[in-house]
Amino acid sequence: MAEERKSHLKEIVVAVVVALLVGSSAPWWWQALFGDDGGANGNDDGTPVVSLSCRDPALSLSRGTGPSGTAVVVRGSGFPSDESVGLRFHTEALPPARTDADGAFEVEVVIPGTFDVFAPQRFDIRASTSPTICSESTPFELTR
Repeated sequence: MAEERKSHLKEIVVAVVVALLVGSSAPWWWQALFGDDGGANGNDDGTPVVSLSCRDPALSLSRGTGPSGTAVVVRGSGFPSDESVGLRFHTEALPPARTDADGAFEVEVVIPGTFDVFAPQRFDIRASTSPTICSESTPFELTR
């Protein structure tokens, strides 16, 4: 039993050491793969490179107030390129969007009636990308 425990401990220690070594080498391989700008502007041959980072995301609404049932255009920029964007009104899921090559998106959503009993009140509309973790929110005033 003690030998088996030592074996597992050895495997864990080896895995941690390997992870630390690989992680500490990130700066040289990142630059080798993506160049100085992290690949945000494309390869030398002009082909675009998918951004792997969140670049100061911004979110705006076509209107910031209204009752449930209001159609609102949600616009985002500065998100990672070519990623799925999950949208939420407070805790209620809204239709998703997808960012373009520049990390921007635009989608029309309808404000749900789930929170009408709390109106008038301010709720956030949040956009979050996946697999890169990037999010931003902006307020919407729910009225009666």
